[in-house]
Amino acid sequence: MSRISACLTSLGVLAVSLFAPMGGGALAAAVATPLLANQFSVGNFTSMAVQGQQLWLTGDGSNTVEEVNGTTGVVERIVNVGNSPDAITATSKYVWVVNNGDGTVSEIASNSGKVVNTVTVGSNPVAITSDATYVWVVNQSDNTVSQINASTAQIVNTISVGSQPSVITDDGTSVFVGNGDNSITQLSATDGSYLNSIETPALNCVFGSSYSLASDGVNLWATNVPCGALFQISISDDLITNTLPLPGMYGQTTLTSGNGYTWLGLNLEDGGVERVFASPSSISLNVNSNIGFIQSLVTSGPIVWGLGYGYLYEIVQPAVPNAPTISNVPASPVFGGEFHSCGGNEWRWKNVNILTDC
Repeated sequence: MSRISACLTSLGVLAVSLFAPMGGGALAAAVATPLLANQFSVGNFTSMAVQGQQLWLTGDGSNTVEEVNGTTGVVERIVNVGNSPDAITATSKYVWVVNNGDGTVSEIASNSGKVVNTVTVGSNPVAITSDATYVWVVNQSDNTVSQINASTAQIVNTISVGSQPSVITDDGTSVFVGNGDNSITQLSATDGSYLNSIETPALNCVFGSSYSLASDGVNLWATNVPCGALFQISISDDLITNTLPLPGMYGQTTLTSGNGYTWLGLNLEDGGVERVFASPSSISLNVNSNIGFIQSLVTSGPIVWGLGYGYLYEIVQPAVPNAPTISNVPASPVFGGEFHSCGGNEWRWKNVNILTDC
């Protein structure tokens, strides 16, 4: 497996490695790893939503949600919600919390910190996502998704999906639901109508047991941790275009897309937050030891927020070039140096800080 090792000491970063797709393929360009801007101690939360610089955290075993100031790390409010909250999302003015223990969703007005609505959904709700119009809730025991009008807090649709659904994501056009039967159900974000079912390889392991999803509008990214795989799926034709190896096969992952980037948070091996490249497909492995295990990951503009085991991480992506295309000689990045050919379609970045061999 091809690998680049880099030392970016001027950015306070330890190293970068880029893994090529399984079965070969050109290697992506080396780039600067994310910068850890802030690290705050918080409770042992497992789920997070963001509104600007305000973070909403839940899943610590209490029936509450904490609002944390992302600039100072100070807890500003603690809001009582339903029983066993364990998933959360945010729209522009409201925060929506899945209460797994009583089959409800609490709607919190972010300006007041008050619960303004409680919506009864299906049995065993486990995941939630939202866009400007709707909130979508996965009911695992019912094999359904509840579509909630974000303006009225009324359920407008209950949609059947695959068996044992566990994760959900949306990109404003489509909603994707990850099921335990090695399938992903694609729904219309406009009316919740069924669009497609994407079958993913079982690979002799249980796909739904350690599963995360993110869409960048062009690609759908899906992890299968027991198989050690990250799938890149073309949304336009619902085909798996690449399978990338994960750095470990035990634990959990979380994915998020935003601001033109897709990020992978690791709750396995040494933890960390990684940048995922679409073309050529690769994972830029961040081995910064200051970023630990990640249980939840969200984006807000250029900021990536990571949450894991009592710590909240504010991560900033430096200004870096895109990965080069396979077919053309790539342009030189803005921070100095140049690409040089290793023969065929493989290119390596070279400057005084990055040492690379073909």
